[in-house]
Amino acid sequence: MTETASANGVNALMRSVGTSTASAVMAAILANMTMSPGASRIPTEHGFRMTYVVAILAAAVGLLLALAIPRIRAVAPGDTAPESASASASTKSSAAVGN
Repeated sequence: MTETASANGVNALMRSVGTSTASAVMAAILANMTMSPGASRIPTEHGFRMTYVVAILAAAVGLLLALAIPRIRAVAPGDTAPESASASASTKSSAAVGN
């Protein structure tokens, strides 16, 4: 139960850090790419396109990191692992042949 609570806490922390970092990066990009049509300054279309490019690159990196996570199959309590199940089946068949 403690591993679940710990994992949930780390997940929430990483989501908060990611959201804050992404907001700061996007704001910095938009703040540096502005135009002045009058008394105010507004972001340019190029600034918005750059934020989309950064978002796509971040999503691609996240996808690659997710694909790099090794897959571990969970074994239900009382079940045997697939390797040991095939080994025990061959042992039983060889024992039956010997009788």
